[in-house]
Amino acid sequence: MDKILTTKSSITINAPVVAVWNAIIDPMIIKNFMMGMQAISSWKVGDELRWIGRHEEKPEDNAKGTIINMEPGKQLTYTFYYPGYGYPDQPEFYNTINYDLEAIGDKAVITVQQGDFSVFEKGETFVQHSQMFWDQVLINLKEVLEK
Repeated sequence: MDKILTTKSSITINAPVVAVWNAIIDPMIIKNFMMGMQAISSWKVGDELRWIGRHEEKPEDNAKGTIINMEPGKQLTYTFYYPGYGYPDQPEFYNTINYDLEAIGDKAVITVQQGDFSVFEKGETFVQHSQMFWDQVLINLKEVLEK
């Protein structure tokens, strides 16, 4: 496929950038806005990030990646492999997920991008699911931080 397939979601949160940054790297807070997913990582560039979630009502270690960039208060980027896509655990089947944060006064804008899904046979379908997921995750994050 020649077309790059990515998702992009963005939201403004009535919280300082530092609070948003802390939320996206704190496993206890992540679990509250990431639909029960648990992140396990040392949060250092080059280290693994594992996602423990729920699938068919059984706890499952179902996704993983590597942190490739961390700029506190600005950007977090990691690779992402999900076996549920039905492809082997090979580098070409990893996505990249990128969080960008921007301060606007005492508020924060967070933008999340994921892709490229064009390597998958059903890439358009995966983009749609990913877009719905990130749209909801950012709404959840906003709710958690604005309580």
